[in-house]
Amino acid sequence: MTFCSREANAVLDRLKERCGFKSDRVLAAALGCGPTILSSWRHRNSVPYERLIDFAISNRLDLNWLFLGATSTDPAATVRGLLNEAAELQDGLLRIQKDLRRIEEETRLAVFSAGVAG
Repeated sequence: MTFCSREANAVLDRLKERCGFKSDRVLAAALGCGPTILSSWRHRNSVPYERLIDFAISNRLDLNWLFLGATSTDPAATVRGLLNEAAELQDGLLRIQKDLRRIEEETRLAVFSAGVAG
């Protein structure tokens, strides 16, 4: 399962900085993957959160800090942060669905117009 967000690169950058890794190649090795895999995570802006959680726990890193960019011992703050992230993702999905409906309608209209003209 992956964590998709416009913040995925920030998660990788926080992890790299906190662990003192000088390059993505070193970060990739620490995470047990090749540099091209890590590069694809950055390109897709999506990270495998299970792998990052396992790494963070084994290295005693704060998951709130890793994924949300802030340290918090307040569970309500963590939930609010996750709910905000979910709302942003849902908004993005709704925009994509709206665009898809528009494209489908434009395609139907173009096919109908081509059939009438032909």
